[in-house]
Amino acid sequence: MMMPIEISVASPHLGTPYGLVHENRSIEARPLDTLSLLGAEGCKVAVRDGHGQVYWSGLGGEKTSFVVGGALGDQRIEVSAPNTTSVTALSFHVQASTEIDDEHGEFKDLLEMLHRSMMVYGGVGVQEYAGKAYRFYVPWNLDQCMTAKGMRYFDGSTHEFVDLHRLGQRRDGMIYSNTAFDDGPGYFDTAYGHLGLVKHEGGLRWTRQAVEAMPEFFYVLNMYGAWMDKGDLAWLKETVDSGCRALDYVMADTRLRWSKKYDLIKRACTIDMWDFQASDKYLVDWVVSPSMVIDPERTKFGIFYGDNTGYAYACRCLAQMLDSAGRHTDAESYRLRGEQILDRTNRLLWNGQFYTQRVEEDPTVVRNFGVDEKSQVTLSNALSVNREIGHEKSVQIIRTYQRIRQEMPKGSPGEWYMCYPPYLKGFDMHDGLWEYMNGGVSATVAGELAKGAFENGFETYGSDILRRIHDLGKSHNNRIGWAWRGAPFPPYQPADYQTIDLASLANMDIADRASEKAAGCFDNNASVGNDLQAMPTGDRTYAGVPYHIADPTTNERRCGVGVAAQGRLPRKVEIPIGMTAKTLYLLQGLSKTGSSQLGAYVKMLYTDGTQSTVYEKAGQEMAGYWFPQLKTPTAGVAWSGPNARSSAVGVTWAALANPKPDQPIRAIEYGAVEDGAIAALFGLTLSNQPHPVPRSDDSYGGPENWPPASCTYALLEGLAGTAPATAGFESADVSPRWASCAVDNVTCRTVLPASNGYVAYRYAHDPRKKTITLSVTGSGKQIHLHLLLPSEVGSKRSVTVDGKPHQFKESFIETSRYLDLDLGGRPSLVEVKW
Repeated sequence: MMMPIEISVASPHLGTPYGLVHENRSIEARPLDTLSLLGAEGCKVAVRDGHGQVYWSGLGGEKTSFVVGGALGDQRIEVSAPNTTSVTALSFHVQASTEIDDEHGEFKDLLEMLHRSMMVYGGVGVQEYAGKAYRFYVPWNLDQCMTAKGMRYFDGSTHEFVDLHRLGQRRDGMIYSNTAFDDGPGYFDTAYGHLGLVKHEGGLRWTRQAVEAMPEFFYVLNMYGAWMDKGDLAWLKETVDSGCRALDYVMADTRLRWSKKYDLIKRACTIDMWDFQASDKYLVDWVVSPSMVIDPERTKFGIFYGDNTGYAYACRCLAQMLDSAGRHTDAESYRLRGEQILDRTNRLLWNGQFYTQRVEEDPTVVRNFGVDEKSQVTLSNALSVNREIGHEKSVQIIRTYQRIRQEMPKGSPGEWYMCYPPYLKGFDMHDGLWEYMNGGVSATVAGELAKGAFENGFETYGSDILRRIHDLGKSHNNRIGWAWRGAPFPPYQPADYQTIDLASLANMDIADRASEKAAGCFDNNASVGNDLQAMPTGDRTYAGVPYHIADPTTNERRCGVGVAAQGRLPRKVEIPIGMTAKTLYLLQGLSKTGSSQLGAYVKMLYTDGTQSTVYEKAGQEMAGYWFPQLKTPTAGVAWSGPNARSSAVGVTWAALANPKPDQPIRAIEYGAVEDGAIAALFGLTLSNQPHPVPRSDDSYGGPENWPPASCTYALLEGLAGTAPATAGFESADVSPRWASCAVDNVTCRTVLPASNGYVAYRYAHDPRKKTITLSVTGSGKQIHLHLLLPSEVGSKRSVTVDGKPHQFKESFIETSRYLDLDLGGRPSLVEVKW
């Protein structure tokens, strides 16, 4: 009879090694943990993974150790005694999650920061279609694809988004841009309904943004990503034909999507692939949102390179899926189509250094955006580096961004512009200068550029990008958001102030009693002493701004311009101005507000007949005069003191931005609101400068989860070098590039939860001993190792795998040198010596 056999585990994450008796307990382990058997001396030992495959076997000793590998799940150790058929089985559970543990914790912290940032909207959302739930990251084809680049390593639902859009695909193959809860006909039907780009079906509203020319190829890329994540051949065979119909639709729709002149995808004039057009003389009028609507006959179409590099890449990905599905003739057709489209794009839009953004179909169209459009480098250049456009073109794009780094505005967060240099006009409606798509700096560009740098021989540059992204995240509340402003705000200039004398319009005293010429303070005659008599008058300065306050002792007891919906005070007062201003400064008091919390309104009446109105709210622009509390970047308490009824009464100041600073203001109407507040204006000053407030370099715009996803993609597949070569990590590419950032000890585990496929390694570089050791394993059958060698490695070197000499090759990318060899999926110990 065999003695009970004990398993012990030596794993850094579990602390002190311990033993568990097989009869009454199980053990948890991770790939690359070391497990040891005690009590199996002289026995045959075999270890089976979660799929029942033996990945380690040998003869037991006093202590028999092995490295955990193989498929995740419940694994078994089978121990058979000599000269008997008796087998003792011991089970343990192997699980893994995506993680990096580097010696200084820098890239571990970066990965955790990126993961938190990707979870900004809760990570995974759910939509119901025809009674079934489908998960997504962002309910847009573009955004889902970009976010999935990182989220696929933490969540396994990428195929559900594809399933939903396959079911919703239009009969002619068109793919909708996005889905939302169906709240009935509305804005989108008015904007896009005439083009057949909106439908209400299955509880969802399906919308195709009219300007977008890329949902079809992003749908195919979503499909390809889901196939690589899941590795489900039956799913692929059911799904892949919808990808063919999607790409075919684009070429067939010469009315909206395909240029017969250039035999390439066409679109209206936008910044890169965004969905709003330039607001210039060529913009077609429409009842709503003309910048987002196209007209087949009147819109001036052109060729944008990013649509076409993306489509060509999608053709290659579709060809791979068709090959996997056994449709090799179809695969070759799409592969050839991709090559032809990329060739036409290169001949039309490649300038030798990067892709120029656009060529108009109509050569008579001449636009004036205040910038040389041929000099502009936009987001899709960085995306194209990872779309198999060729090594030489990728290198030129990378060098272009390095050049931008040398010439960008001083104080810029980085060279990762979504459009550089920005448009000076034409996109003001959607995009401020150096903001969003028009010169904003994005971690999306940084991530794509870093990934391309790692793949094309610029590894040190790729590591530098990730380190700078880490630093930016640390300085922005440990968060990577959508974008940063591309240039610092210009410094505030000293303001010229013009005080407005309100004495002739004043109608309210600061004392409690009314007179023939003036109402009592806040019309408060019944409350003796409840007033602002202690408030200083004359020329005063509050928060650095001068005011002139009428002196009631020399102005018939009139001090403030009071307004009220009821009582003696007027509902409104018009104050003549006759000048331009960027900022209006108001010195005000307020009685108790009603339920609306509104205090007053300020209407700017311009000389051209237009007007702008600001409704002032308690707590934002105003405060009640008893115990006044107000502190915002544009408002605060000006003066406070006691009266006979309260220990603190006072008035506040507020800075209101004029939305039309270049248009002369004829007059300002100061008016009351309907629910009871009495407001009083004691001082009014105009400024020729904006009010100086603290300004953040956070920009605005798109979904905040896909920039960190792009950086996750660069970190895991680029620097850590762990990427599936075939679906579900059945084979893996392992390309550790830690030599590019002088990190010598790293453990990395990268998992695709959709299939539970993974690859894991421990990397150790010892410059003194002139060795690199790599313990590596995975769930699949093959691992191709592509190891970046440190610069000090000489020409004489040896490679062993599990202590035995192993064949290898060397390859060069630019000046970078790699060691290449193939391994099985089982745990292997690679050692390089020089």
